Amino acid sequence: MKRRTTTFVCVCTALVGAAYLTRQLSVAEPQVRAAAHFDEANRLTREGDWPGAGEEFRQAIEAEPGFFEAREGLSYLYQNMQRLPEAITVLKEGMQLMPADRARYCSALSDLYAIEKDYAQAIAWMRQSLQAAPDNRWGRQELAMLCERARQWKEAEAAWNEFLARYPGDGMGVRGLVRARREQAVVKSKSGTPLADRPSPSVRLPRPARTAAQSQSDGAR
Repeated sequence: MKRRTTTFVCVCTALVGAAYLTRQLSVAEPQVRAAAHFDEANRLTREGDWPGAGEEFRQAIEAEPGFFEAREGLSYLYQNMQRLPEAITVLKEGMQLMPADRARYCSALSDLYAIEKDYAQAIAWMRQSLQAAPDNRWGRQELAMLCERARQWKEAEAAWNEFLARYPGDGMGVRGLVRARREQAVVKSKSGTPLADRPSPSVRLPRPARTAAQSQSDGAR
């Protein structure tokens, strides 16, 4: 009887273990398929087969919708194919699905707009990325550089100042700050001193009108 009980327990344990392993494999399977499609997409991209690479990226995303690298790859592929609205959409959809990756998605959107030379949007998205990940050193450096590309020298100076407040003595930050201040001085010298900085001209008030009595008094003298 004891032997039968032991055998029964062993069988049950084996069945439970098999069920657990099956569940683990079913969970891992989409990730494995997504990784395989992602690798194939990168291979096709290197070979210049953009339509084929796009299909592989899409299949990777279908298998694992929160796969950031696949969405990023597909977005850049769309951009190279002059399909910017789709490039933006694929990143925004991922950000909605994976709010924990918001910083990375915002940074990728900033990169897209920077490539298009839409620096206002690029700066706005990089600021959002830094709100989600304030300690992103590369992001703070990139924000300052974007302000420079947009020739927003005052904003660039502020960004480099904030960068150096977090990373004192950083060589790139020091050079960036010097550059931003120098460019502001150049712009100011070319445009002349702003009106707000000029001394106000002296204003001569009109003389009050003389009365008849004052006129007669002057004549009597």
